Parts: sequence; C-alpha cells; structure tokens
Amino acid sequence: MKVEVKNLLKVVVGMSGGIDSTIAALKLKEQGCHVVGVYLRLWRNEDLESEEAGFVRHINRLKQAAQQIDVDFCVVDARESFRDRVVEYFVKGYTRGVTPNPCFFCNRHLKWTELLRVADEIGADFSASGHYASVVLDPGGVAHLHRGVDPKKDQSYVLAGLTQDQLRRIMLPLGAFTKDEVRKIAAEHQLIIAGSDESQDICFLPAGGYDDFIRSRKPSVVREGDIIDIETGNVVGRHAGLAFYTIGQRKGLGVYAKEPRYVLDKNVAKNQLVIGQAEALGRTNMAVREVNWIHQEPSFPLSAEIEVRYHSRAFPGILVPLDTERLNVQFSQPVRDVTPGQAAVFFKGTEVLGSGIIEPFETLGGSE
Repeated sequence: MKVEVKNLLKVVVGMSGGIDSTIAALKLKEQGCHVVGVYLRLWRNEDLESEEAGFVRHINRLKQAAQQIDVDFCVVDARESFRDRVVEYFVKGYTRGVTPNPCFFCNRHLKWTELLRVADEIGADFSASGHYASVVLDPGGVAHLHRGVDPKKDQSYVLAGLTQDQLRRIMLPLGAFTKDEVRKIAAEHQLIIAGSDESQDICFLPAGGYDDFIRSRKPSVVREGDIIDIETGNVVGRHAGLAFYTIGQRKGLGVYAKEPRYVLDKNVAKNQLVIGQAEALGRTNMAVREVNWIHQEPSFPLSAEIEVRYHSRAFPGILVPLDTERLNVQFSQPVRDVTPGQAAVFFKGTEVLGSGIIEPFETLGGSE
C-alpha cells in the first residue's frame, strides 16, 4: 500500500508519541515529503510538578522517534486553549445534563485549527495525523471523508465535524492500513514507539473516571434529586446529581427492582433521573443541532446510515430539517444508544456525509 503525494513539499504531522502518528509521519517521509512533526501540548489534570516531569520524559521519547524516522520536530503549547475550550465544554455539558464527546469537539474546534495554523506559519501545504480514515479529493478539488479500511480502528466518526476548507488540507496516511499492519511496520523499523500502548479515551481525565473530576471543577453539580420510574411515575430513589449518570446506565442506580432498570432520560428542569426497563431504551427519532455537511447541504428527505456514538453500529434512518439549524432523524428501528450531547454522524456507504450533536429528548416532546 502506498500513499500518493503529488507536488507536496512540506506537511505538518500531529505526533502524539504513539505508533499511529509516528507511522503516519514515516509514510509521508517515504513519499518524499518534508515532514515536520508537531506535538500539541494539552492541559492535563495533574499537579504541575508531576505533569512537567512526565512531559519531559514524553518529549524526549518523541524526539528519539522523530530522529529515528528523520523528520523535524517541535512542540506547540496549546494548554490554555485546550483547557478553556475542550475541558470546559466537557464540564459544562455534564452540568446541562448531556454527555458530551470531547474528542469530537477537540478535532472540530482545536486540534486541526492548531495544526493548520502551524502549517501556515511555516509555509506547509498540508497537515496530517495518524487517524484511521481517508480524505479523497475529487477532480473538482472537493474533499470526501471516508472510513478507514480497518473496521475496528475506523476514526472517521471523530473527524465528521471538520469543514471542507479543513479537509482539503488534511492528509490521513493510515486510512488504507489496518492496525496490525501499522504495528508490523513499527516493528520492522525497530522504532522506539513499537510497543506503545493505545491512547486513553479522554486524555485529560485521571485514571478512575470523571465523577471526581467534574465535582472538583463544578461543585454545583452535586445536587441530589428524585429517581422516577417511567412505568409507574413513582419516586423510587435518590440520585447523587444528574451529571454522574448517562443514558443506558444500569449499574450504580441504588434502586431495587425485580427487573434491571436503566437510565432513560434526565429532566434537568425538575432535577429528576428517569429510569425504566431495557425495552424502553430504544428511540425511533432524535433531533440534532450544529449540523455540519462535508460538501454541501443535500436534498431532503435524506436516507443515510447513522452512528450515534463512537464505534457504535450504524443504523438506517431518514433525515429531514426541523428548522434552518436542526434536523430530525427518524430511525427504521428502535435504537438504544441515543444519548444527548453525543455526535450523530451520517454515512452513505463508506463516505461521511456530515454530523450533528444530539439534542436533549425534551426537544421532541420528552422521552418516548
């Protein structure tokens, strides 16, 4: 497999220190590019001393990796922007009763903005990363975003919020590779990163979850309220704060029932957690906002396959406008994993058509 690079003199590659981004840089180097590896230093929820020590160790290892593949390397400090935008977006989402996806938001509003800014500063034509997805330019210069060939590693979902202007300047060398092939390449080149672990899901959270993190950042979320059983309408318990629960959650409810109970909805206005049996989890429609079309707005009604969470299965559905800024998605079957705050991504085959953010259920008249 070869990555075709034509008339490309310089490309900025986001290098995190893992296998994927390093092999992406290597592949572009092998194609004759002048590669500049860029590490975006992001805010971490650690005390300053330990963070600084860990940062120095990590950067030294990254420099070694860059030297091994013979590419330039630099560090860009994006901690303040990341904290103020991505971390606060995450915390505010939970305080509003939704479950945000910070990785989707970061790719859309911070990571690629920073990489393309660096590219402009040093006169590079493109930016690149180790995401498992592909960008294809058609003869008219329009960028098309496609799934990666490895279904277990496909990351097109988290890139679905990018704009046409961004995608036209983005290269994703690993879209045609599987993870096993990438590991093999790293081993063959005896790279220092060959045995690296996978990145954690949310990079700024400490091991052990988000509850304490949200409590420390927003103490006001610790507000108890009633747990309502949707079948009877009765109060069956007390919750510790709506921010600490997500749609579909079964464990940790503290409610006794003959059949398992799951979180179905959060009534933020009344500070109530709504629960019910598994059969009540499925939704046949949802509203989405912040809609982003990769090319241009399509004709409606639009048939598509929709992913409602990262690495969830894609469900067939019909998209129609609710107003100038929102869509209604009607599924052909009940879907269990619909969660307000998560991204909904629209596919046609392997191609990403666009995306939107799932709205709270009250928008369409409450839980079904």
